[in-house]
Amino acid sequence: MRILMLEGFDRGNFSTRWRTYCVGEYLRQHGHQVRYYHLLLNVDEAPVLRGLPAVVQQAALRLIAAVRAVLARRWCRWAGRVIVLNVYSSRWLTRYLNRRCGGYVYDTVDFADTEDFIRLHCAPGWRGMPQRLKMRMNYRTFLAYVDNARIVCTNNFHCIEQAGRRGRKTHLFIDPIPNEYLKPLPQREPGAPFILGWTGSFATTRYLEEYIDVLTFFTRGRGVRLELMEGEPRFAAKANATVVPWTVDNFKQHLPHWSVGIAPLPSSVPFTGKFPGKILQYMAAGIPSIVTPKGMATHFITHGETGFYANTADEWIGFIHHFIEHPEDVVRMGRNARADFEARFSLEAQMPAYEHALSLNDTGGA
Repeated sequence: MRILMLEGFDRGNFSTRWRTYCVGEYLRQHGHQVRYYHLLLNVDEAPVLRGLPAVVQQAALRLIAAVRAVLARRWCRWAGRVIVLNVYSSRWLTRYLNRRCGGYVYDTVDFADTEDFIRLHCAPGWRGMPQRLKMRMNYRTFLAYVDNARIVCTNNFHCIEQAGRRGRKTHLFIDPIPNEYLKPLPQREPGAPFILGWTGSFATTRYLEEYIDVLTFFTRGRGVRLELMEGEPRFAAKANATVVPWTVDNFKQHLPHWSVGIAPLPSSVPFTGKFPGKILQYMAAGIPSIVTPKGMATHFITHGETGFYANTADEWIGFIHHFIEHPEDVVRMGRNARADFEARFSLEAQMPAYEHALSLNDTGGA
């Protein structure tokens, strides 16, 4: 089948790599013709914008996205199946795609809990008003893509519930990391330093702020190292942590050497639809996790077998202590986590059901 992957991801986003490129490569290897079409460009892809003020760059990129949405119709006519990935712009495009034979698949990873993200990421009062307005407008566009899709494919239960209430067929598709992308250590060296690790972004480092006392309890004078992949430097300095720049090589090399991966979330926000992809990455790397049990986090960890759920500061301290004092549990739970990843969440485990749900093996559009 001819498949068009029409996507609006930031190309640096973790989900981009799994849901777009890894899925696309798998489909190619299984006989499909796959074409990627990026609605959104970044400044590096539009060099004429370099050096211009940021507000001008953003306005120009939005205009380019609108033009590219119009031009996308050519490739939509070529495709037997269109998969729209995380697009929240050009609402008119939903109606055009819906009129096509077979409609389109909407694959989305965000906006299941917009108000939670507004509370965390938007400044209060009038200073945060433009960003709040933009996020709520994006949410309305998100709902238009949901309402016109033949099936909604997503990585979180809350979004599935939203789509189901609106009468849409749904398919749960966890970000699919290939088995070979991250390789666990064959064995851990005796006497190796105990390393707590966290993957995220500059913006999501704020999720750690509530836990600064827990982290510094271990990083100051107790021999524990803390590595933040893409963390915010000022927070890292306060936590006595090391910031590791995100590159593919750093990602593949550092994660398997961590002792435990952490995924804390602020206690003040429900995070009903939060998908903590970092837990999946820790599992793929063969390391156990300590996790705040919110949103999709409760779908990943088996408490005491592949990691621990922690709600309070005392629980966080207790579980970190447990791993320090019981290195055999670091190994045992890490192996269990990797086995669970391979069985439930890897690209190879999920793709047969994905192809079936999206009817990608139909003869039409070949």
